[in-house]
Amino acid sequence: MIDPQQWNMYSYARGNPIFFIDPDGKLATPFHEELTAIAFGKRGYSTKVIAAINYNNGMTDKWFNDPAHAYYHYQTAGSERPTQTPDQAHELQRDLVAEGISEAAISVWAGDFAAAHYALGVFVLHPVQDEKHDLVSFDVHTGDPLNDLLTTEGAKQIYSDYNPTKAQLDRALVRTTEMLDAFEAAVRRVGKSLRRSDAEIDERLHAFRNNLKL
Repeated sequence: MIDPQQWNMYSYARGNPIFFIDPDGKLATPFHEELTAIAFGKRGYSTKVIAAINYNNGMTDKWFNDPAHAYYHYQTAGSERPTQTPDQAHELQRDLVAEGISEAAISVWAGDFAAAHYALGVFVLHPVQDEKHDLVSFDVHTGDPLNDLLTTEGAKQIYSDYNPTKAQLDRALVRTTEMLDAFEAAVRRVGKSLRRSDAEIDERLHAFRNNLKL
């Protein structure tokens, strides 16, 4: 209901009903791509920019799928680092997101939009959208069904990746929008520190939203 463009049965699966399946009628997968497309699309970001951010967002599960980076997925390191508490993992995730927002904003002013896409996808959106994992251990939820389906909690987590509840989806969309607001506010702060006018800042944001050459 939050994305009326999906009411059309073909566009609902983004023109690719083989890849974007929906066994429960809850959400066409993948989870991260849909959330980013909705929040950034409403703000006027081009499909090309959304795709670039989503590429990095999705690849986070491959590039950083290990206990040392469990907090990238809002999880604890598990047996790899048994002394790590959920609160510590939470703080690591918050620091990662804050640094990612700052890095993305600085990259926008440096004219390196690709670096901004990377920072937003990997360090900001992915960890925030994964907050539905409830800081479970990496041992339980590795993303590999052969591992995760061995426990009730693991099965619950891997299922939620593709079939989030309405509450999880609503919360994740709110958090995604909050991160977008924080990023654009950071772009404005950096612009002010560079003594750029409001018009120049608006122009830079417009260029980033549409992947325009500077």
